[in-house]
Amino acid sequence: MLEHAPIGIAQHPAANGKRAPPMQNPDIKQQQLGLQALRAAYSSQNLSPSALVRALYPSLASAQSSKSIFIRLFGLGELLDAAQRLEAMPQEQRSSLPLWGVPFAVKDNVVDVAGCPTTAACPAFSNTPTTTAPAVKALLDAGALLVGKTNMDQFAAGLVGTRSPYGVPANPFDSRFVPGGSSSGSGAAVGWGLVSFAVGTDTAGSGRVPAGLCGCVGMKGTLGSVSTVGVVPACASLDCLTVFAQSVQDGAELMQIMRSASVSMDVWRRVPQQVPCPPLQGFRFAVPCPSLLEWSSPGGQQAALASAEQFQAAISRMKGIGGVQVDMNFEPLMDVASMLYGASFVAERYSGLRAFLESGSGGSEALAHAKKRKLQGSLVDTSTAASHSDDASDSEVAAEGVGLIASRANGSSSSSRLHRNAMQTSSSEASDADLERGTPCSPSAATPSNDGGVPDGPSCLAASVGQQQQQQVQGSTAAAGEEQVQKRRRKPEEELEKQQALVYDSRLLPVTSHILAGAGTFTAADVYDHLAAFARLRAAAVSELQRVDCLLVPTALAHYTVQEIAAEESATPPRWASNAKLGRFTNFVNLLDMCGVAVPSGLVMLDAVAAAEEAEAALQAGQVSAADAAAVRERTFHLAQTGATRVALPFGVTILAGAWKDEWLACVAQKMQEASGLGCGPDGHLRV
Repeated sequence: MLEHAPIGIAQHPAANGKRAPPMQNPDIKQQQLGLQALRAAYSSQNLSPSALVRALYPSLASAQSSKSIFIRLFGLGELLDAAQRLEAMPQEQRSSLPLWGVPFAVKDNVVDVAGCPTTAACPAFSNTPTTTAPAVKALLDAGALLVGKTNMDQFAAGLVGTRSPYGVPANPFDSRFVPGGSSSGSGAAVGWGLVSFAVGTDTAGSGRVPAGLCGCVGMKGTLGSVSTVGVVPACASLDCLTVFAQSVQDGAELMQIMRSASVSMDVWRRVPQQVPCPPLQGFRFAVPCPSLLEWSSPGGQQAALASAEQFQAAISRMKGIGGVQVDMNFEPLMDVASMLYGASFVAERYSGLRAFLESGSGGSEALAHAKKRKLQGSLVDTSTAASHSDDASDSEVAAEGVGLIASRANGSSSSSRLHRNAMQTSSSEASDADLERGTPCSPSAATPSNDGGVPDGPSCLAASVGQQQQQQVQGSTAAAGEEQVQKRRRKPEEELEKQQALVYDSRLLPVTSHILAGAGTFTAADVYDHLAAFARLRAAAVSELQRVDCLLVPTALAHYTVQEIAAEESATPPRWASNAKLGRFTNFVNLLDMCGVAVPSGLVMLDAVAAAEEAEAALQAGQVSAADAAAVRERTFHLAQTGATRVALPFGVTILAGAWKDEWLACVAQKMQEASGLGCGPDGHLRV
């Protein structure tokens, strides 16, 4: 028997393997999947785990077959076996398990589950672990019922949720719109009311954007507070495990259970710190300046105004629960964000997957193809073609290189404008402007702690340490040590050529391959130049954060349709200004060692026909560009051809605070959700 067997692998310990007699399937409403509601139903014996499985399974099966939410869904028989194992427990044991019979799902790169393949949305990467990740084991040990592994953007590279060979998870509000990524399936599963909660990841927004676009709660704890052992690394030094939940109260409890996981060796785990927290009355908060709140989208002026109104309502709500709004300069935060995606740190993303990328025929075939193209004079220039992010966000042109980053770090007056200009470029310029990078280190340990609640993050460990954890995740053998020595002896140009050649790797989606190929545009010296620049930029951001106790930001600035994203990213090379815009207020968070909670905050009601008419009138008056008006018309035509032209989409906000203020932040976020009166998913929004 495996160490911690998932559903269907361990033998039933009771009843000789016979299932209980069929029960009538209860009608399970989404609000009944909250932790308190389920506990009450189980306690009153009005519901059993087996009955819950039977009630949910038709929707779960549909979610896999027609909604692309799951990559792996366990069979009904497997789930019933697992439910009956729980039911066979003595009452005293049941009562000791806080998640007894609670259904959940995990993202397919997030955690290893013994006996269940992990793909990270890349079929060629698929492997079957023999152990279960500590954080997931803690949930299972608490009695939770795992139903399957959810879809995601390939190798966690995206904020849109459309970058998967397994299809696009359906947005619970309108399947024509993107669910957000990269934890797309996890956010959608909770938003649809298929599970009580789902586990995701967050490197620069993946645990928050899907929550905002699917109308649920997203909890992102302090960096290193939850073990990431068993996680396929995106950027290992910044990766966090997250929870999508029905409510903030549920999410906070679930995060606490995951934090309790015992781990013997985790180089990224941090010892919790006691930090002073402000009072819940009179706390200081800041919001982005108007120039950063770019609400424009193919939804037209109507969507922009509706979103702006919802954010103003959230600000008023924040004041109503005890907050005091103060001014703060967000430009240093944007500087940090652009450093993340415009510098050499993308190499950590390549490093985390190096064993896979350089193994088998895929890598060698890509390199051979690249050499052939180079001889023909047509090798893709990855300095402008390669762009990305697990939570792809605003970024800079890599070709600007060290000089640009140095000018930002030295306080150039033009540095902050570049961030915004990237979002104002035309779609033809977006491929150059949106070079989204990952980072190999969390906030510098050399940066002194401050009174603003943003304590130091862990220092950058040696590359060999990160490689050791990578080997643990991917099941590498000890013999890899000598191999690493040999790799270091290779000529630098050979390494860069190999990394640039990833654009031709047929195992990857085109957008993913261009992301990873960005590692081949920088040298080792660039990394150290950029680390030094980053330390200065972070110090400026930390200085601003001392002015406030928390930040209030939109979780996402716009909703995009699946068709709009596909049209943008199918270009050669791919470009993704829309994906970048979704990350405007997400990508600086882990770099600045902050925790965050995304909560539902309102509804944006849109009439596409009226929006198109308004756009045409604005075009005639010279108030909008021809390209913007055309985008609105194209969306209206698409919606008219595929269903209703009037849509209701969720609007969410995220509250951010310094490291180790998770509990205080959860209290503020819970008050915000309660003040909004909103629940989870369409039912929790439209019933208000």
